[in-house]
Amino acid sequence: MKKSICLVLSVILLLALFSGCEKPQPEFIEAESYLRAYYDALKHGFANAHGYLYFGEYEFVREDIIQFPDKLVDYIIEDSQRINDNLYEFTVLTEFDTIHVGMYSRGFSFVGRIGDQVYVMMSIDYIPEELRENLDYEKYETFYTRTTPEEGRRAKEAKGKQIIQPGDIEYGLFA
Repeated sequence: MKKSICLVLSVILLLALFSGCEKPQPEFIEAESYLRAYYDALKHGFANAHGYLYFGEYEFVREDIIQFPDKLVDYIIEDSQRINDNLYEFTVLTEFDTIHVGMYSRGFSFVGRIGDQVYVMMSIDYIPEELRENLDYEKYETFYTRTTPEEGRRAKEAKGKQIIQPGDIEYGLFA
């Protein structure tokens, strides 16, 4: 009898604890799904994925991006946060087939609703002014961020690959 009462009380306690857990909001689910669709398209090249992107006044960048020969090998959404009702930030580890093969780079991707359309923005500069409420510009002003030894170890254990550090980048825009 005591075991039955303990079991019932344990189940009630667990239900009470988990009922307070926050469910993902539909807007977040939509943003994450859209981001995943973008990265899945990027596995076939930038020419296949550029339609997901928003550049704002930097629209001229699109033509350059379409020409990139790189293809995404793998990605890991490491973290996410809601910036405001129409903008989410995702910290993403990416591995491409032509640059630093076998290594991940950490960057920020933003997903926002502009009018009736959802877009991915790969730079804070591409985020329109009307979506910048609560955006900590300084937090995102560098494309790549450093990883702590613990983060690097966890990523290596998870996928067996190294994360590129900012000082490792010696080419193109990040020289």
